[in-house]
Amino acid sequence: MNQKDLKIWKRLYEAADLLKAQKPWELLDDYDFVTVELPAGKEPAFCRVLGDLENAYAISVYESSDALFDIIYMMESEDLPWHQESRYNNCLNVIFSDRDGILPADREMLDLLGLRYRGRKAWTKFRVFEKGYDSTRPNIREAARLAEVLEQLVPAITDMRAENLTLDVEGEETILRRYDRKAKVWETLVAPLNDEPKHIESFTLTDEIMMSQLKRIKKLQTVVEIDVMHHIISNEDRDSKGKRRLERMAMACEADKPNEPFLTFPLDYEDEEIATILNILIGYMKEIGKPREIRLRDDIIESSIKEICDELGIKTSVSASLPAIDAVFESITGLDEIDED
Repeated sequence: MNQKDLKIWKRLYEAADLLKAQKPWELLDDYDFVTVELPAGKEPAFCRVLGDLENAYAISVYESSDALFDIIYMMESEDLPWHQESRYNNCLNVIFSDRDGILPADREMLDLLGLRYRGRKAWTKFRVFEKGYDSTRPNIREAARLAEVLEQLVPAITDMRAENLTLDVEGEETILRRYDRKAKVWETLVAPLNDEPKHIESFTLTDEIMMSQLKRIKKLQTVVEIDVMHHIISNEDRDSKGKRRLERMAMACEADKPNEPFLTFPLDYEDEEIATILNILIGYMKEIGKPREIRLRDDIIESSIKEICDELGIKTSVSASLPAIDAVFESITGLDEIDED
């Protein structure tokens, strides 16, 4: 490792250790966010503190409003099964864990920097969670971005204590850390949380002949669950950056027949999830008939195909839990419980 990269890693560990000393989990709940607006950043970074984990403290940094929207959706979806959480969690993380949570690569970095830790929830490590991928250690660009955010999160926590800054219980406010260009100083204040909705692209069926054929299909009284599942267990296939991809599996099942799935098949890495779900629905209609209702995992998927479903007279609904599909997934994969690191 060259000296320039080693300097970035040292900067990151120093910022994280200063943050650990501030004990932000004593001030912030799991549903609170600290927003950091960096002068050169295109979007703010949204920081969330997790202080009630059994073997660790964690600070997650979401680098876009879309990532914030996803994590808030996951937090508010009590019925979301654990094996689907990876599709909504896109963030950089600093984690203070027990010693046995440290990987050999973490130990190697600690040795290079001459760092030593003692005690429970005291060992600093960093992880990246990205939709479609297994968790990884940050690359040097991610490490630099995370260091820059943490360096402003530290004084934000200091100001919270000194100025007795508090957030509303409704989760509509944030602690905002920003640079005042006019006064040329950093400031910390309470501000509205800007949790804008994600941009949603609505699919339309441009093939008029196919749409006409689908409209003529007899309507059934069936309710069909459709989703793309993300495996918690990754395979050994890696992308050009060396990241291990998570397996994805498309599924469709009638709600009252969890033992008789209509379709289960793995997706290729270039397959788009919403387009796949729409193709599954069309395939079901051509082979079985037009369902009375389809149930989907979240609002984003529903909004994307609702225009087509409305034109075909198919009701759509959203449920974080899809019991039939989740049962099929657990039966196929054997994943019926989470193994936390």
